[in-house]
Amino acid sequence: MSIPSQRFRPHPLLREPVLYAVDIPEAVKWEHLDPILKVCGQVVWLVQSRTGGLPPDGTITWKLQFQSLYHAEMALATVQSLQIPGISPPCLLTISPTLTLVGILPPKPIVVLYVKPSFSGPHTSLQAASAQQLFEYFRPAGPLALVHTDIDVGAERRTCAVEYWDLDDAQYAVNQRHSLHSALQRVPGYTLCPVYPYGVLCTNLGSIRKADLLAALGPMNGEGSDFVIDMRQEGTLTTHCYISFKYRTVAALLLSMMNGEVLDDSSGLRASVRYIEIGDEGKPMLAEPNPVVQDMRLKPSEALMPNTTPAAGAKSSNPPNHTEQGQTESQSSARQAPAQDPVRQEEIDEMTRRMQEMNRQEEQDRKAKEQEAAEKHRQDAERAAREERERHARPEPAPRKPPASPAPPPVDPAQLEAYRAAAAREHARCTARDAALAPWFAAWTPARLVRWFAAVSPEFDATRFDAAQPLTFASVPWPLLVPPAQRALGGVEWQAVEAFFAAARAELGDEEYREMLEKAHRRFHPDKWRARGLLRTVLDEELRRSLEDAGNTVAQAITPLWLAAKSSN
Repeated sequence: MSIPSQRFRPHPLLREPVLYAVDIPEAVKWEHLDPILKVCGQVVWLVQSRTGGLPPDGTITWKLQFQSLYHAEMALATVQSLQIPGISPPCLLTISPTLTLVGILPPKPIVVLYVKPSFSGPHTSLQAASAQQLFEYFRPAGPLALVHTDIDVGAERRTCAVEYWDLDDAQYAVNQRHSLHSALQRVPGYTLCPVYPYGVLCTNLGSIRKADLLAALGPMNGEGSDFVIDMRQEGTLTTHCYISFKYRTVAALLLSMMNGEVLDDSSGLRASVRYIEIGDEGKPMLAEPNPVVQDMRLKPSEALMPNTTPAAGAKSSNPPNHTEQGQTESQSSARQAPAQDPVRQEEIDEMTRRMQEMNRQEEQDRKAKEQEAAEKHRQDAERAAREERERHARPEPAPRKPPASPAPPPVDPAQLEAYRAAAAREHARCTARDAALAPWFAAWTPARLVRWFAAVSPEFDATRFDAAQPLTFASVPWPLLVPPAQRALGGVEWQAVEAFFAAARAELGDEEYREMLEKAHRRFHPDKWRARGLLRTVLDEELRRSLEDAGNTVAQAITPLWLAAKSSN
């Protein structure tokens, strides 16, 4: 495996070729890890150390030294969160440059680039490339955070993705895509481009061509108006295109500017512009045409989903092949367009002014919300400090000795054995559920953890836990910013719950956030747990007490957030 050296950009985290496999169950042996790691080069030596874990089994941390820093980078980007073979229940490999998993990925990946072969015929270097080969091809542009292969986005051709730590490196990769590696020089053509979150579908364009459309979009070629155009059936009477924008205001301007306009005089057709809205499940949906900018409800998506839903009646049902576009090509085409007449120039100037005004207004709204949130945080902190001072000033009542609770009856050994088997089945079910909810991405960002909580909570509410399906720690949708496979009872703390709902508030709209709080407040209320008899299904007394304490902690942390949300409604 050759190591490209034409452009060196150091990794932001790695300084030596050492990685740690963190929180690995004791049942995992070297013969389980070796098949995953050896594709990234030889591991020269390794050390095991025991770490704290939930009884009865602890966890092991493996210290792994690779033959070079390059191969350690490759492992960190390509084998993160792969399932360890031969282990039941399923277990994922989690690796890190340190003994913890903090900061191993950007909190929000800066840019994702799609990699698509130009055709699905003979096996080119991209058609059958592994994650490690893709790393080798695209690492010369700069350090990679993650490499994904065979992403299911509904496209016929194979789709992969590379995520760079730095935006400049991603731009360099796009500009130099054929010279990054010798293998890419032999590829007749392939797509390497970002897909931005705000998408529109334009139909009824007549026989307009891409150059004409770029000229029509001339006023949108200003700073910060990056967009990607994919023209379909160009030059025919059924021409249509998908345009994805980096910023909402620019997409809104296009909707206002083009919807209902005649772009091709020879056909006389009025363009229909519809926006593509990414739904809660990460799937694109076409909304009705709406020229009113204020009513646009475009939402960005954190999933790797291109805006590819075709309109009803479109001639082609294939998903779009997002060809590389950018500001440079747009501006170049705009410069080649013929000079506009004075009336048209005034319209362009007016649209440019409106776009700049919308950008300024959006920035002002963002700063106002930040200031409002900071002021509310300050007031909450002052109120909490005042209440704490008042509590300390009051004399504490004499403690009352609680009545002695009767000793629990002894558990029949056969019943206890059946309980342990049922608890193991429930834990395995939850592990498989979590793996199915995140089949290909390795980065558990706060937004993805919020979506996981929203997806798992209804299942928990509807499940009738009993002796055949007892409550386990994994059964409960704990509101934590920690991946499900890495959670522990000791991590259920007040501050952790508050941090989760702060992330949920940033991710969701106000109404959806209040609804989530309302349901969570009912879900974790101690009376609700008693009415459902959840803890009665747990025969392990120590685990039962720990689950009860954790549930009470979540309920106590949610209550002030729920009250604050109610008062602000």
